[in-house]
Amino acid sequence: MTTAERARLLKSLLAKLRSRFPEAEPVPPAPDEPTLREFVRSLLVWECPTSRAETAMRRIEQNIVDFNELRVCMPDDIVRMIGHTYPRAEDRAVRLRESLNGVFARNHSVSLEFLRVMPKRDARTYLEELPGVPRYAVGRTFLLALGGHAAPVDDRLLARLIDEKIAEAGADAEAASAWLERTLRAADAPEAHRLLQCWCDEERRTSSTSRAKPEAVSTRSPARNRSRPRSAPRAN
Repeated sequence: MTTAERARLLKSLLAKLRSRFPEAEPVPPAPDEPTLREFVRSLLVWECPTSRAETAMRRIEQNIVDFNELRVCMPDDIVRMIGHTYPRAEDRAVRLRESLNGVFARNHSVSLEFLRVMPKRDARTYLEELPGVPRYAVGRTFLLALGGHAAPVDDRLLARLIDEKIAEAGADAEAASAWLERTLRAADAPEAHRLLQCWCDEERRTSSTSRAKPEAVSTRSPARNRSRPRSAPRAN
């Protein structure tokens, strides 16, 4: 199948999804550290349904004072917050910790707001160079938090694109992402991302034959059991 034919299939798919998911709007970032929040959220949405990622995000924010505290949490503590059955829970916890420590090591603070005033190319390179960050999370943060041109693809979306013959059989997520980025206009990329994410989430709902009971997760992290006042966490 030619590139032009695949592009026509993509255009047709997005038109169908637009009518199916008219409510597909971005989750507005919180006013405090919006870029960093979207970065953490992107690490949670990677290879995971959006609704589950949003639940995990709420649990994390209920259990920490700020993202600097998340940076010094041990992976086991992060897994307890998001739930042991969360997709790739242990790997994800290590990536969260590594990436936030990467930010701290470079900036001596846990903040990404400075990326908003950097040239777009430099901001994307900064995210790509952080340890443990999947390409999907880089692209999603760049697209939604920084207004860059990106088309995030993880293995969940890749499988669906291959089924629809929009991505070539044997392509990996990075190649599919690069093709989508070249095919979509920058102005259309945010909506396309939201629609494709809804599409992946719908597939999970309709293909499930049973729904597991929500996992009981403590709303209090071990890090909260420390006495107050406490000193600022040390850099690792």
